[in-house]
Amino acid sequence: TLQIERLKKTLRLWLFELFAGPYDEHYVARRWRVGLRHVEIGLPQVYAVAALSRLRNGMVRILRSHFQGDQRSLADSLQSLNKLLDLDLAIIGDAYETDHVARKQEAERRRLHSVVEDAQYRALQAERLAAIGQMATGLAHESRNALQRIGASAEMLGLEIEGNEQALKLVSRIQQSKEHVHQLLEEVRSYAAPIILDRSPCRLSEV
Repeated sequence: TLQIERLKKTLRLWLFELFAGPYDEHYVARRWRVGLRHVEIGLPQVYAVAALSRLRNGMVRILRSHFQGDQRSLADSLQSLNKLLDLDLAIIGDAYETDHVARKQEAERRRLHSVVEDAQYRALQAERLAAIGQMATGLAHESRNALQRIGASAEMLGLEIEGNEQALKLVSRIQQSKEHVHQLLEEVRSYAAPIILDRSPCRLSEV
């Protein structure tokens, strides 16, 4: 009940200002704030338009039934009333449009911020991959000499223990492990290196 009375009071004030004027920039600012209030409480614009339409119909009906002048004066009065209501409708519509544009700009700002963050993340990942590539290249280079020494030592050890099958199996496992480590280092180095495509015509069915 209190809310209804409060709304009635607001409506009476709105009607008073509608007919009393003056229709200056302060009037427009007050009307615009009414539209903004509708936006803030989440009232869909269609309801504001429908409410103004009902008010228009009610005021036109009252004016027609109580007007005491001639038809020309009645027509002029109806035209003035419709102009005032159209002005209010335009101001309220502008408040909704301003909010819509602001929301759209905020969404675009967030999208751009997300794009920038994504680009920064990808740049950081690229830097990390480049660092890994440099480290892998250095590691492969430094390890190659050590692996070669392991291989040479294993071959010499194999000659020393020739005839000892059990020991020869262990030496063979050392050599296989050495080759596995060498292959692993080459794969890491190749993965981090720039991709260079060797393009040539081919038949898709054969591929």
